[in-house]
Amino acid sequence: MSIPLRLIACLGLAATLSSCPETTVETDFGLQAAELKTSDWNGLYDVAGDDDVFKVEVSDAALGQLTLTELPAAAKKEKDKPLLLTLRRASLEKDDDDIYFATLVEKHDAPQRRPLYLVRANNSGQILLWTINPQSIEAGIKAGTLKGTLKIPDKDGAHCHLDSDPANYAQLVQPLYWNWQEPAMLIRQKTR
Repeated sequence: MSIPLRLIACLGLAATLSSCPETTVETDFGLQAAELKTSDWNGLYDVAGDDDVFKVEVSDAALGQLTLTELPAAAKKEKDKPLLLTLRRASLEKDDDDIYFATLVEKHDAPQRRPLYLVRANNSGQILLWTINPQSIEAGIKAGTLKGTLKIPDKDGAHCHLDSDPANYAQLVQPLYWNWQEPAMLIRQKTR
């Protein structure tokens, strides 16, 4: 499996490439675009538990967008496309200033609906990414706790779409909607 596909699988994008249920959102999902500083984000990051390395760069600070580019392995035959990670604030609370809703797509893809993730960055140079728990999202929509739509379930399960609504943002910071025990972690390399 190629390096970005392993990262994508860790993040749950495998759901979009396979026949797994997924949860999508519009590109404006979240309270506001994250305010990104290149000094806080730019650098080389190792994928925890793997030999993969990604170059992370702020590509559009005003839109809260980062470009993740895999550093090619020497034996790699084909070059993978860069990934576009868009971060939007999950909360405006001061204590939650490093928690974001995120979408991740190949950089030049322009789908309006994108898979949803949760991202937390910390001062020690780590980026944690969690995938959504599709069963909890489905249950939340059915119960009316979350606003969105369910696509008629098929053999893979329900496909959910969440509305860009502040009521959803307040609900989705709760742990029950995320695969908390399975974060993907990017660790910033120390500069020499």
